[in-house]
Amino acid sequence: MFSYVKEQVWKQIWRWCLRRHPRKRATWIKKKYFMCFRGQDWVFFGMQPAEKGKKQVRLKQIHLTPIKRHIKVKGKASPDNPELKEYCKKRRVGLTKKRFDTKFHQRIAAQQNWRCPLCLGLLDCFGHEMQTEHLILSDNNNDKIQDKPRLYFYHKSCRLNRKTRLSLPSTEA
Repeated sequence: MFSYVKEQVWKQIWRWCLRRHPRKRATWIKKKYFMCFRGQDWVFFGMQPAEKGKKQVRLKQIHLTPIKRHIKVKGKASPDNPELKEYCKKRRVGLTKKRFDTKFHQRIAAQQNWRCPLCLGLLDCFGHEMQTEHLILSDNNNDKIQDKPRLYFYHKSCRLNRKTRLSLPSTEA
């Protein structure tokens, strides 16, 4: 399936290159717009302005996208059914853990018990945009403050709604 999409994208890019440079040879076009990256030839790339000169950007290779299978809900299970509340909770936590793809992100989320430090809700993907930031969290009850800022995942909406529970690390020496 991905091979068909990859081929169609490549054909459209190649046609664009030929339209853009009608008087140039195919070898010149290949040298200008395509490169070999990690053993994969014909990777479309371009140069983008960056802070220090120009940065090379490549078109994402769709065939390298991992296939993620959908986990079906068992039978007539519903999150509204009080008898199946534990099943739905376990399923939701499992889906939340799969959201974090790198081991580094998984470790940070696990330190937070897979929960947003602001609203204490799960760091799930059900309608919440996520952000990461180095934060210093204070406990409202005891006013204990962390010594050093730590990296946290949190819901973007929580950050906008509860600015009082957070303090950013100071840049003073």
